Amino acid sequence: MIVIKDLSFSYDGNKPLFENLNIKIPKGKFITIIGPNGCGKSTLLRLISKELKYNSGDIIISEKKLSDIKSLELAQKLAFSRQKTSENLSFTCLDYVLLGRRPYKEQFEDFNKNDLKIVEKNLKITDSISFINKNLNQISGGEFQRISFAKILTQNTPLILLDESFSAMDINYKVLSLKILKEKVKEGKTILCVMHDINLAYKYSDHIIMLKEGKVYNYGKPDSILNTSSIKEVFEIEVEKIEKKGFL
Repeated sequence: MIVIKDLSFSYDGNKPLFENLNIKIPKGKFITIIGPNGCGKSTLLRLISKELKYNSGDIIISEKKLSDIKSLELAQKLAFSRQKTSENLSFTCLDYVLLGRRPYKEQFEDFNKNDLKIVEKNLKITDSISFINKNLNQISGGEFQRISFAKILTQNTPLILLDESFSAMDINYKVLSLKILKEKVKEGKTILCVMHDINLAYKYSDHIIMLKEGKVYNYGKPDSILNTSSIKEVFEIEVEKIEKKGFL
């Protein structure tokens, strides 16, 4: 479980984005964060991943304060697929996915046959094996997201954070990726995912966190919190709900 307790955060001393934010994220569920641009979705993942430092409050992962978790331990607990990456694009796709095994190696220790077996498995299930020898700067945005997803799966952590990780994929690969994640939830993994597609969030999530202006507008099962009035209030758009299908 992740516990976010009285969390406050602001960028460069500006107006707080989060102020006394409280959220409990249960273990072994697929949880999607939705909300308009600027509401704090990506920032929340960056805080949980220790990429950003919060001003006050606590984030607790598996009953341990985030501030007490060392970098290597965190890399074995949590995999984060960022919306943007600063990774060196001179990597081949294969080398990039192999980095998912790095948290389990000693310094200067080389990868072994088991590492390669894990990588091959995840390249196959993400249908990425055909372009593994290309450099990252030679592939499309959707292909890069598939490679990044394979890397996250290769890291094999109990907690997976995904920030708009399927936005550039063709719809068939979006659905494939979400189905893979649902299988990982059955294995006991916790998925915390930022998505803009309300219909995909509605269909695949166990719980949804709706954020608005740095606050939790609502949190619960998709059927209980996603409706025409909440979507209008949060996204300022009129939609129609088609029962058991989604929103138009």
